[in-house]
This record gives sequence, C-alpha cells and structure tokens, in this order.
Amino acid sequence: KNLLIERYQNYLRAKRQMHGFNSVINFNPHREKIVIKAFDKEFVHRSFVEELLFWTIVYKFPDHLVFFLVSMLPDLEYKIAFADSFVNHYTRISMMLATYRDGKDNLNSNDSPARELLSNCVVHVSVQLLSHESLVIRLCEKRQLFYFIIGCFRATFEGTEGQENEYSGILINSCMQDATKNKHMVINCDHYIVKKHAYWSLVSDLNNVLIHYPVAIMFLESSDFLDFWLQFMLNFQGMNLNIRELEKHVEYENDAYYAAFSTEHEVCATPLWTLISHLKCKKTAHLTEKIILHSQKFIEEWFSLINFTVTDIPDPHQATFHLPLHRYYSIFLHNGAQYQGLCISDFLPSSEEKLKLYLAFPLQVMVCFYEILSGLWVRNGLQMKGQAMTYIQCHFCNSMIDPDLFLIQQISAVLNPDWFIQTVLERFHVWDWLSLDTNSNVSYNNGFMDTDHIMPMLEGALTFLASLFSIQTNLGINEDLRLREEMIALLAMTDRTHSQLLGLLPEKCATSLNNRFEDMLQELAEYRKPSLESQGLFSPKNDVWENEYDPLKVLLRAVYRKDYQSSLDRFIQFAKQNGKLANNTQPWPPFRIPSDPNTSKFLDPRKILYSKVLHGTLF
Repeated sequence: KNLLIERYQNYLRAKRQMHGFNSVINFNPHREKIVIKAFDKEFVHRSFVEELLFWTIVYKFPDHLVFFLVSMLPDLEYKIAFADSFVNHYTRISMMLATYRDGKDNLNSNDSPARELLSNCVVHVSVQLLSHESLVIRLCEKRQLFYFIIGCFRATFEGTEGQENEYSGILINSCMQDATKNKHMVINCDHYIVKKHAYWSLVSDLNNVLIHYPVAIMFLESSDFLDFWLQFMLNFQGMNLNIRELEKHVEYENDAYYAAFSTEHEVCATPLWTLISHLKCKKTAHLTEKIILHSQKFIEEWFSLINFTVTDIPDPHQATFHLPLHRYYSIFLHNGAQYQGLCISDFLPSSEEKLKLYLAFPLQVMVCFYEILSGLWVRNGLQMKGQAMTYIQCHFCNSMIDPDLFLIQQISAVLNPDWFIQTVLERFHVWDWLSLDTNSNVSYNNGFMDTDHIMPMLEGALTFLASLFSIQTNLGINEDLRLREEMIALLAMTDRTHSQLLGLLPEKCATSLNNRFEDMLQELAEYRKPSLESQGLFSPKNDVWENEYDPLKVLLRAVYRKDYQSSLDRFIQFAKQNGKLANNTQPWPPFRIPSDPNTSKFLDPRKILYSKVLHGTLF
C-alpha cells in the first residue's frame, strides 16, 4: 500500500511539473487564432503513444523505453502518430533539459549522470524523425515545428512565464556603452547552460530540419519566422563584454570566454551556414535579399537598445568579439553578390551616417584584437589573449574575422577615404602620436596607453590597413583559389601531416571539404616519408615559396605569432639555400601586390588609397 501511495505521489508530481511549462513568447506564426496543443496548460493524453512518451520524458529517456518507441518507426502510421506526439511534448522536453542542467528539477535531482545523458537520448529519438524530409515538411506545415524549436531555444535562454515552475532564463543586463541608458539584454556566459552546452540538442534538431531544402525555403519565405529567429540573435549581440582593467590585475579570470565563442558558433553560425548551402543560384536571390533586410532591421534595433548614435564611438575600455547580427548581414550580403547576382551597393545603408554606424563595432573588434596583441589588456589576464586567438582560430574564422573584414572592406569603399583613414588611426590610438604639430603637448590619448604600446599599436594599424587592401578571401575568388591560399598559409608555418592539414583548414558549418584537396596538395607540397622518429610530412614546394607565399595571409591565420615568425624564417631559409639571398642579409617580408578584386560583384577597398591623410601620414 505504501509503495502504491508513493508511486501515485510521484505520478502527480510529474504531472504538475509537466503542466508547469509555459511558452515564453506571445508569437503566432500564422497571424491567426490556432490551438497549439503543446502549450495547453492542462495537457491531456489521448493515445497510448502520448502516455508512453510522457513517461519516457519523466524518467529521462531510459534506454528500454526509447528502444521500444523507436523500434516501431518503420510502420508509417505509427511514425506519424509518434512524430505528432513528440512535437506536442517538445516544449516540455526542452524545458526539462534546461531545468535538469540547472539542477532545479525535483525528479531524481541527485542523479547527475542521468541529467548529462538526457540530451544524447533526446537527439537519438529526434534524429530518427527529422531525417525524413516528407515527415519534417508535414510537421512544419501542420504542427508548427519551427515555432516549437525556435520558441524552445528562446525559452531556454530567455525564460518562461507561468504561475508554476517559472523558469527565469539566463539573460542579464548589457553594460555596453552607457549602462544607465542601455536597455539591451544579453546571454550570461557564466551560466551552466552555456558552459555545458545544454542547448546542443536544440541546435541539432534545428540543423536537421533546415538541412532539407524545401523546409529551409519555407523558413526563409516567412517574415515572421525570420523575425522570430533574429530577435533571438539579439541576445548574443555584444555578450561576454570585457571591461579593461587600468590599475591592478584582475583577481578572478573569467573562464567563460570559450563557451561564448562556442555558443555563437553553434547557435548562430551553424544554422546560418546550413541556410547558405541552399542559396547558391539566382532563383533564390529574393530569399537572400529578404534575410539581408531583416538583419539590417535588427542591427538598427540593437543600436537603439544600446543607445548608440552616429555621434558616438564604441567605448575604448570595452571589448566584445560577438556580433552575430553583423555577421549574418555580412555573410548573406557576400553570398548574394558572389552567387546570386545581387548588387552590393543596393544593400548597403543608404546614408553616410548609417554606414558609419554599421562600421563602428566591426572596426572596434579589429582594434580590440590588436590592443590585446599589443599588451593593453594584460591586466585582464590570459583569457583576453585566449579570446584574440580563438577569434582567428580555424573553427571560427569563417564565421567571425572573415565576415568582419569583408563588411569593413565594403563599407570603407563608399566612405570618404580621408575620414576613414583618420578614424582608423584615431581608434588605434596613434593619431596624436603621428601629429606634426611641434607645439602639441597632448598626452597619448589622455593616458589611454603607455608609450611602449605606441609602436605595437602603430604596427597593428598598418597591418590592419594592409590586410584590408590585400586580403581577398571574400572579394570574388573561387573556392579552389580560396582552398589553395589556406593550404599555403598552413604549410608555410610548419611542415604538416595529412590529417593536420585537414583538421586545420578553416571550417564552414554544414559544408563539405572541397574535393580538390588531394589534387591541390600534390601541386603545392612535397612529401617527406615517415621515419622511426616522425610521421610523413608535407612541406611547400620551392615555386610556392617564391611565387605564392603571402605573409599577410599567414598573419591572418596564425593563432600564435610564433607561427608567423616561423613562416618568415622558413622563407629566408629557402631563399638562402636557393641562392636568392646572401647569407649575411635579412630581407623584408615578401609582401605581395594583390590581384584586382572582382569589381563586377564587389566594391574595391583599394579606393581608400586615394587619401591625402594616408599619404601625409606615410610620407
């Protein structure tokens, strides 16, 4: 009898918890009154499948129940019924994932290993359903699957509203610019959900849905869903904000920075590249145009939330590497121009004031990157150098530094060259130092940096400008040439094994490696057979060193500055061994004069060279 009473109490407690999950967002994708069963406060099971799935969730997807439910999926009628039931329970599953990860559940709360395995179990079930295109289309059309997945994403990060078991989310107030005027909320990167990637099952589900071409088109054609998703992206814009320490070393080094990079990559960039993979021809150009315009709308909403206007400049004592909305705008802008016939000029902001607004924060990211390398953020600890290194690391560069640089290249090409050069030198804090006014007693940027930081920052400013003119990763080169440049840069740093080369090539989410890799490797590299002491290694051929080695490209990809120096040393060694350089001489780095960008598709950033300010500064 006592056992029956205990089980009944557990049943009631489970029911209460399942009924306690409410939707956080008042959003209707169809602009009409529809009944969404999954959000019913009193959810009533009407089939044995629904009852079984309920208890599968309550007991955290035990293997025997999961196997039993999945084993019947070959039956079409059952598959449809189970898929409907799974979608109806989707919000409760995602909320239980969030609360389990946060340690707030009351069911077997001490069973930590089970909580860690729950996401794996959920994905094991969902992937069986979402890999079938026709079923996913049906779920999106009849069961509002997009709404559930994105709504659960937002509920996990933003919280839920309800009278029972309310979940508050993980958003905090942004301190960017003037915190007293900032109305923006951002992700708390110190939270367990971010650090432990508790959201990854949702990322997997969304990616498995968007990988189907008809479903991705359905998503892009809906203005409501684009707004719903990009509104969510606002939470990641400017997260993990760092405040520069000016007096003493920070006592506690925040270890959440890598979680912030991983979260932007997984939640923001992975769906982006999946969508991009479907937008490679002119017949989908209108969809690319649509998401570009929606991205602009939310970038401007972000400016409004942080109270940033054209007369403002980013706070030089603040640093963040996270601008997913700018990167959405940049990547879709590039894709539309490269593959779909869109005109870049038609989608850049129409006024000079807005152009300067769009430029402000991508440029600030570049400035912060060189500030960190120059030692200005040393009192904030080694984690700042870790952020700078991660920003250009191979798994992140295609989604971070490359779109940032491309956006700056295109905007700078239409701004006044003199204004742009002066702005860059001011933001790099070297404008006053370059002044020829002999009567000037101005301290360097009012004491912003010490005199021993001047030369590294000047070198950083000039390196940035040189990269702006010469790096053509996103200025019209084809995939084969891009792959060739990346492979040369990696081989120049050090000899590599085959697996190292594959692992270090810049990654694009949801895209496969170019099938030209093997042929290109034979063209570029010589192979040294393995020995007892080392594996087989590839090194650049002599004609690659002589004609294609580009120090600026290596510098863009060198996570450690010693890798860049190693490439220079190896080039000098090649030149001396082949009689092209006397043994007692030290050459300039072999900077290359860049080829012309594809000006039929992209704006030429070399227009900035027509600047009297630049000529006056250099000469």
